Amino acid sequence: MVVVNALGDIEDLNYPEPGASVISKRMLDDAHASGMAAINVTMGYVSGPDEPYAATLADIAHWDQL
Repeated sequence: MVVVNALGDIEDLNYPEPGASVISKRMLDDAHASGMAAINVTMGYVSGPDEPYAATLADIAHWDQL
């Protein structure tokens, strides 16, 4: 069986601080235990005051680091 989370993000509900996404060991352990095989994270700047290209590159770099 292949389980795919295609909701656009992965969160730890026990990590209440807003801001940049964090992937904890518990999140990875829970994902593996559930049978999850892939995660689809939506990236890219959509709207707002930031420069779109730079903001998109920063978002990609953040997730690449995780």
